[in-house]
Amino acid sequence: MTPGRIGPLLPYLPAALVLAFVTWLDSPVNDKFQFWYAGHLVASGASPFDPAQWADLGRFGPLAVLTAHNCAVPAGASCLWIYPPWTAWLLVPFGVLAPDPGIAAFTLVQGAVMLAAFVGLSGEAALRGPSRLVVTLGAALCAPVVWNQLLGQIGALELAGGVLVARGLRTRGPLAFIAGAVLLSIKAHLFIALIPLAVALLVRWRAWRLLAATSLSLGALIVAGALFEPGWLAALGRAGQKGAGLVLPTVWSFADRVTPSLAPLTIAVVLALGLAATIVALRAAPRGGWPLVFVSAAIGLSLLVAPYAHLYDHIMLLLAVAAIVAVARDERRYAAWSAALGFVLLTWYAYLLGPHGDEPPFTALIPLAVLVALAATLWVRERVDVALAQRADNVIG
Repeated sequence: MTPGRIGPLLPYLPAALVLAFVTWLDSPVNDKFQFWYAGHLVASGASPFDPAQWADLGRFGPLAVLTAHNCAVPAGASCLWIYPPWTAWLLVPFGVLAPDPGIAAFTLVQGAVMLAAFVGLSGEAALRGPSRLVVTLGAALCAPVVWNQLLGQIGALELAGGVLVARGLRTRGPLAFIAGAVLLSIKAHLFIALIPLAVALLVRWRAWRLLAATSLSLGALIVAGALFEPGWLAALGRAGQKGAGLVLPTVWSFADRVTPSLAPLTIAVVLALGLAATIVALRAAPRGGWPLVFVSAAIGLSLLVAPYAHLYDHIMLLLAVAAIVAVARDERRYAAWSAALGFVLLTWYAYLLGPHGDEPPFTALIPLAVLVALAATLWVRERVDVALAQRADNVIG
């Protein structure tokens, strides 16, 4: 590879090194086994939605510590596999391998997909030089990404899905948009606001082919899932029990814990602020960067109304962080870089204050903080652009 081709890749090198280091590290208690095992069950002709298949996991030794603990009662809520069937189908290539190499391959692919998502995100945000370095390195260092990689969650697929949806909206490309929608459907409960907003946008654009193709693709997956994995629908019906024993960082939990006597009012105020910030961001977004801002804001709003979420799910807020940095011109880029640094510090503060399943209440407000920062940045840029245009007109006049 010539130096001219290596140069554009250098800003990604620090992020790649961080991801490689985190991938090399190994948390003794993680979710990696459950994803390998789900793919293994499908590969062996069994179903991850059959509670009997999750019994006696102690035979797999230390690899299955967390999953075996959660599945001490295989029919219990904490052992429910509530991901859509196509999640397990995607994991079959790892499941056909033995546990150790299968989990190792899953971990390596997760790291590679995460880096690819970073590269795609910086491309969608049209970041250049130092800004590309700041955003991708900040992304690799933030607590949601590090925790996602250590825990073995599938946030890399979600982040890649968000980037692909933004790309699909920008190019009106059905392949990117449909692929992104499929990846986001793995955790559809995190994108409750994005779904109707995206449908409304496509209707407004009269993008009937894109809307129809996406609807048919997702519909086909749902029908196939119901036919081949009927246990999925029963698991979905009990999904609400999954987090019953956890203190989740959601707005609903925040209101119950911090203002129990005024919970409805607190929820209304937070959601109203989030909606207002979303509207301001969409109105002030520059035309060229509007698709990324749309997806970023809709995802931020979605995380505010999500019924079930963890700090590692805030990986999706990286789209908004990239959008914030993208709208700043050279003279304001140092201020914009503070968004990446602030996200790193805030998420690590939340992580260090509370373990998995007991994150501090304020964690629920991180999406609101990011939404407000996005709206404020875009609004300021719009005001500055208007002022500069008026000054230019006065000079010409």
